[in-house]
Amino acid sequence: MSPSLVPDAIVLNGASGSGKSSIARLLQEGLPEVFLNFSIDAILYAIPPTDLAKMVAGEPIRTAGYRYEKLVWGYHAAAAALLATGNRLILDNAITRVDWRLDLERRLDGYRAVWVGLVCDAPELAKRGR
Repeated sequence: MSPSLVPDAIVLNGASGSGKSSIARLLQEGLPEVFLNFSIDAILYAIPPTDLAKMVAGEPIRTAGYRYEKLVWGYHAAAAALLATGNRLILDNAITRVDWRLDLERRLDGYRAVWVGLVCDAPELAKRGR
């Protein structure tokens, strides 16, 4: 692949268990340039484990008023900062809201970005979740 055709960012968007992380690792090994695999999980796993468990269960975390959106906006800002310093990224995320997609699109403006939507049927997702 010609260096001029290599994107700055590859956005892998799909449900949990759809194969984003596996595909990201394969891309890292197969692309001619170094790409950082920057997953939303890197941000999620930075919060206290008990709060993460509550968040996953749909329960409020211990700090009243804390909003999950702060993690998403921070993830997008961190991705933009990594790109601004010359890194290439594979963004592994499950974008479930239009405003989150629009925010990430805005932050990727000016960079060559490829968006990949991953689809996996429900029985396979359930199997992978186990």
